[in-house]
Amino acid sequence: MTGNFHKLEPEEAIRKLAKIGWKHFELYSVHLAQLDKRENPGKDFSKLRELCENLRVSISVMHDGSQGVKSERVMQWAQILGVKWVVIHPVVEEMNLETLNKWVKLALLNYLRRVKFQIKGKILGINQGEKQ
Repeated sequence: MTGNFHKLEPEEAIRKLAKIGWKHFELYSVHLAQLDKRENPGKDFSKLRELCENLRVSISVMHDGSQGVKSERVMQWAQILGVKWVVIHPVVEEMNLETLNKWVKLALLNYLRRVKFQIKGKILGINQGEKQ
């Protein structure tokens, strides 16, 4: 977990963890919020993914804690990073169903977008592995 080095910038935490042998990471919610608040977060998340690819490591889990990052943005950043799982922690108990409902809708929309792209790709014959 990048939170092991929570006082460092996310990129430096990844470098340190990779240097001591870690291959798969969980992006700590504080690091997620730091990246989200930057001037150009989309570019910085892309650069973080490139850093991971260059170091031959991956971020497979991301924490959506109580750091104020909107669910839609968390999903966007997860896609850029190639994150497979997002851990959700509602701030207060009353938010459990509301938060879960929001995330289920986001996940479903995200899934439908991917399926639509895959179907469109098959119709146009642009799937990976097919000769064009």
